Amino acid sequence: MAPHLDAVMERLLQLSEQAESETVRLAALREILDRTYGKPPAKAPIPENRDDSLADWSDEDLETVARRGADGASAAGKRPL
Repeated sequence: MAPHLDAVMERLLQLSEQAESETVRLAALREILDRTYGKPPAKAPIPENRDDSLADWSDEDLETVARRGADGASAAGKRPL
């Protein structure tokens, strides 16, 4: 695949500038950034109340947060939805 890397990057750049679809342009830009700088790290949910120990959470609460990510935590950041 290495011999084709320049052609692939050139095509992604072309798509990012000339594709009719904004979705395609955005996807091409995202691919360029991911290949240039790497994908951003995934963010883990962090409770807003720093005194709330994860040791106090039930296994079910922890599994819910793990499945849903940051969106699974309540607005108070104490328990998953």
